[in-house]
Amino acid sequence: MTDANSGEAFDNNIVSQLLLCGNLKGYINNPAYYFRSDSDSASYYLDEVMLTNGWSRYNWQDVLSANLPKLNYPRDSDYLSVHGQVEGLSDNRLKKGAAVSLSFIYNDRTNATQTVPIDQKGNFYLKNLFFFDSTRVYYDLKGITLTQNNKITITTNLYHTRPATVLRYRPAKNDSSVFSIARPPANDYSKLEALKKGLTLDDVKVVGIKKTRIQELNAKYTRGIFSGAEANSYSLDFENEKVAVSDILTYLKIKIPEIIISNPYTPDAYVSWVAADRASDAATGMNEPHPATLFFVDEIETPLDNIIFMDVNNIAFIKVFKPMFWGMGANGGTAGAVSIYTKKGFDKEEKMKEMQLQAFEGYSAIKEFYVPNRAENEVVNRTKDLRTTLLWNPRIMTDQQSQKVKIDFNNNDITRSFRITIEGMDLAGRLYYYSNIAQ
Repeated sequence: MTDANSGEAFDNNIVSQLLLCGNLKGYINNPAYYFRSDSDSASYYLDEVMLTNGWSRYNWQDVLSANLPKLNYPRDSDYLSVHGQVEGLSDNRLKKGAAVSLSFIYNDRTNATQTVPIDQKGNFYLKNLFFFDSTRVYYDLKGITLTQNNKITITTNLYHTRPATVLRYRPAKNDSSVFSIARPPANDYSKLEALKKGLTLDDVKVVGIKKTRIQELNAKYTRGIFSGAEANSYSLDFENEKVAVSDILTYLKIKIPEIIISNPYTPDAYVSWVAADRASDAATGMNEPHPATLFFVDEIETPLDNIIFMDVNNIAFIKVFKPMFWGMGANGGTAGAVSIYTKKGFDKEEKMKEMQLQAFEGYSAIKEFYVPNRAENEVVNRTKDLRTTLLWNPRIMTDQQSQKVKIDFNNNDITRSFRITIEGMDLAGRLYYYSNIAQ
């Protein structure tokens, strides 16, 4: 949602970028133009642009024989992973069932613990991690006694960029018409910022809205892509649950009727989602196989076998995501996800002090789109609000049950005409683009 009079050029979008710009090496002026019309002239000019950039045709024989181009950078579906090795370990000292306990302490003091088996070569792996900034990792070996000749190395799969290879930002030249439109509000904003530095505020009365129990649990336990998405998820306060259950699958079956649990408590146990099964059947024209619902413990992907035997007394909070869940796991989260959070306590940190420590860098912190919350009146701001982008939300999801989504936004002090732009993709990979102006 942007100010329609801001002068911003909408010459590229998800359709033109993925179907045109991504396949041509040369510069393309106003690529969105070639997809706005079905006229013969637009098709003719599109052919000219493709020929100018060296595009000739598809090799249909290769397509039909599935002789596809080799991907130099295949899709990464494992997210962060940890690889460790116990060096200088002989076979006779490596006992069967040897493992390492990894305990992660995040910056917000939440923690997660995983026990990982050690193979015959002294290696251990842990995939599908998702954390931000620096994280402390405590580790403790089980079934192995180390000597001075042994050394433990633990690394992540994050690529560390060399400063010399980072491209420097080169600012683009501003269009004169856009610059003339943007100059007056920019000058006003500069003047107001100068006045703001010498402004003395009157007494301010702060009015806050008390968070609900579920909001407090979400703030306490969830991070990154697991936070938010309240319209597309169920949040369950398991710690204060009155329903007495002995295992987590029974609890989910009672609380979430859309979840299907097949062959429970067997090696063939399988969890799926009603809506995802129907979508899969409609897309493939077949009844099998259906995508499996993903499970996470403290936001680390965990096999269903481990979930079945979890101690329910150690569970504090459960968040169940409807399909689709934002691209996690091998199936991309098309069958939803269940994120289970164990109870937190400072006693865990005291125990970890006796373990070995190593620090890792995670993903860069997500910069949230700034939206002033005027309803809470947390800060009194007497300057004009001159934002040109009023709303940016990259995680709007719909399904067969929730086909309408209500979106709230705060307008600035000057905009009276709004440009609404929607870009997205459905389960079948079809692209969608919509743009219109509302008064």
